[in-house]
Amino acid sequence: MNRNMDTLVWLAPSQLNANHPIYQEIDGRVGTLFIWDEAYFEKMGFSIKRQYFIWQCLQDFKKRNLMVIKGETDQVLKAIYQRSPDIKIVTPEDRRLDYSRWSFIDKIKQPQFLVYQGKVPFGFFKFWKQAEQTLFPNKPHLSKSA
Repeated sequence: MNRNMDTLVWLAPSQLNANHPIYQEIDGRVGTLFIWDEAYFEKMGFSIKRQYFIWQCLQDFKKRNLMVIKGETDQVLKAIYQRSPDIKIVTPEDRRLDYSRWSFIDKIKQPQFLVYQGKVPFGFFKFWKQAEQTLFPNKPHLSKSA
């Protein structure tokens, strides 16, 4: 872990926005943490295409001192805290997560579930074309007409 960091922003898969408002609410030398938790992805039903889309979104974080750690979320968070108890770990609050295991995580309330103020991530429209067909199978799609 980078010794110059004093704060880690932990983002869940639904919060991958390099311009997330959480960055405006914290000070210090900040790094971004994403945990590549294959067990969580499987539990949530993430397809290979969804995982590829997540990986593409992570490319937008190059200027955010990104660390991607592969492992089980609980174990990764606890290992980081044990190795660096002075580092502050913050995350945008997510109603789907139970934070009771992580007293060392500071949750920051978010005004809405998704705030996006930036360019559309590379590959989004290709991902959406597939997702739209799955979510709305009976709807005529713009991509099919023409």
